[in-house]
Order: sequence, then structure tokens, then C-alpha cells
Amino acid sequence: MTSRGWAIHMISGARLSGIPADASQGGRSVLVRDGDGVVAVMHCLDFATIVNPGFQRAYPYEAAALAEVDSARIATPRSYVVDAGGWIVAGVRAHVTGVSLAAVLASQPRALDVLTATTVAKDVLAALAAVHRLGIAHHGLTPDRVIVRPDGGCVLIDVALAPRAEGRSWEEDVAADLYAVSALFTVWVGGQHPLAALLTGTALAHIPAEDRAFSVLVELESAVADVFEAGWDALGRDRLAALVDMAFGGTADGAPAGVGRAA
Repeated sequence: MTSRGWAIHMISGARLSGIPADASQGGRSVLVRDGDGVVAVMHCLDFATIVNPGFQRAYPYEAAALAEVDSARIATPRSYVVDAGGWIVAGVRAHVTGVSLAAVLASQPRALDVLTATTVAKDVLAALAAVHRLGIAHHGLTPDRVIVRPDGGCVLIDVALAPRAEGRSWEEDVAADLYAVSALFTVWVGGQHPLAALLTGTALAHIPAEDRAFSVLVELESAVADVFEAGWDALGRDRLAALVDMAFGGTADGAPAGVGRAA
């Protein structure tokens, strides 16, 4: 089906409305609705992603697989938009109520405490583990691609909506995802932390790439069990929920910058 000249390739759900006339505004995200009024988010791709052959070749298959992932882990793809030349120019994903981790961090005068940051890392690693087991990497993990829900849970968004490095192996793609978590964690806590060693250590080399995020998650939970009291992750989630509530009054809807809140 088409909307204002764009071909909408549906993965699941009903017809979409609210597609902007120019769906090629790179980096812009807008709210759209299906025929039942359910809100989704359309992310318009930047030029580097649109012209990337690896992305164009792989994403239709990846989007179909990702649509089956637990929505508590990632914002599942619902469709993608193709221009008249056959290029994928936008992805449409499920809407996630919450705010970006980037916005939460920007609202804080200092870095997250280690317990709260570890809770974020736990959710991110669990999501990556689910994605990697499908043979898919995120390719663009940044704080603005993690949504913190009002209950303190964290969800990955825009999975695989990024350029692919030419000639890079599957193992290297997974390593890049894990390195991104390590780098982000260092920023979250404002300094180095043992998690960085877990994510970049050579001990991962003997583990199949698709199982490495899960392995690090298990190691992380084992390590923090010796540091924090039982129920640490629930406490960390409560702290995250409080940060969202304090900064945004509990009304933010997880729409990226420039996107209005859903009614």
C-alpha cells in the first residue's frame, strides 16, 4: 500500500495514517497511528543509512525477525517505508511510554549511582541477548536509543536502523554492541567500573557471538550479588522511575526529540 507516494511495507498491524509528506527528513521521528488509533513512531533514516548497501539488503529480513521479540525488551518494528527508487527511508516501530535515557541523563546534575546504572545495563544486555540470538546486531546503541519507562524498565528502540560497517564480521558486530554498552556504562557512572572488563575481556572469545551478551548478563548479576543486597534490581528500577517522574512529571511518552506527546 502507499501513502503520499511512499510504499509502506507492513510487518504486523493495520494501515498507518499520519505519514508525513516528506519521509526522507533524516533523523526526524514522528508519531503515526494505525486504523485502530494505536500510536507508533516513525523514524526517518539519515542519508548514511539509506545509501548503506548492507542495511538495505538485511533490514527487511531483520525487521520480520525482530517483530517477534518480547516487547518488554525492544520496541518491535511494525513496518518500514520505501521510496519510489526502492530504498528503505524510514522504520516504524511500536510506541514505548517513557523517556529516553539521554534525556534522563541530561536532567541529572551528576552521573547515575552504580546500582541504578547497573540496572540499566542489565536491561540493555537482556535486550541485546534476545536480538543477538536472532543473528542481528543493534549497530547504533546510544543513550537516545534506550527508553526508560515510568516503571523504571528500559527498552531498546530503533534496533538495526543504522549503517553496517563494510567487511565487518558477525563477531565484530556483536563486539561493537558490547563495547557500546561498556562505553555508555562508563559515562553513566562517571568513571570506570568492572563491567567494562566483563564486556571487553578476552574471556568472551570462546563463547559463540550470539551468546556473549547473555554471558555478560549472567556474570554481571553474579558480580553485583556480592556487592548489593537482594532485590537490588528492583531498587534500581524504583530509582529510575523516580528520575523519570521528577524530571518529566510522569507524563512523557517516549517520543524522540521534536515529537509531540500522544494523547
